[in-house]
Amino acid sequence: MQNHQWKNLIKLGSTLAVILLLQGCVAAVLGGGALATKVATDPRTTGTQIDDQTLELRVADALRKDKQLDEQAHISAIVYNARVLLVGQAPSEDLREVATNLARGVKDIADVYEQIEIGPKVTFAQASKDTWITTQAKSKLFVNGNVKATDVKVVTENGIVYLLGRLTQAQANAAVDAVRTINGVKKVVRVFTYLN
Repeated sequence: MQNHQWKNLIKLGSTLAVILLLQGCVAAVLGGGALATKVATDPRTTGTQIDDQTLELRVADALRKDKQLDEQAHISAIVYNARVLLVGQAPSEDLREVATNLARGVKDIADVYEQIEIGPKVTFAQASKDTWITTQAKSKLFVNGNVKATDVKVVTENGIVYLLGRLTQAQANAAVDAVRTINGVKKVVRVFTYLN
């Protein structure tokens, strides 16, 4: 190869490397921007959001440390205003009770809403449907004029939609009405703290 061909090859390689590195920066900047937007639009204070995230990690860690739960059950913990929602599947009532007691034992948890089903873990296909239902629910809440989408946290597990947040009774009713007709929704469960 001639000298100028090597130089062109090095320039091309360097350009590609810079482009790939910049794509990573763009993703990091966009991801950071999305996180800042989420924090700014969440009705909870930043401190409460951090506390909830910390509690969620502590509950998840407590559940994961129980070997039998970790191997046989699929349980997710969602914390909103120090209240934990437990969803998923456990093969027995005993394991459901173990999970609930572990969550209650985490310091600073105000309340536990246990919604664990007795039965086999959901399939990948069902988990994908749940993700799609959550996406549709968030979209419906976004265009709904009676409740702000950012005031409602949406969790879907095995076709059951759980709505969390701090709302008035009228806002809660509007949120439930907005998502109950989505295809694949078995039922909607309110996990709200009601404002006067």
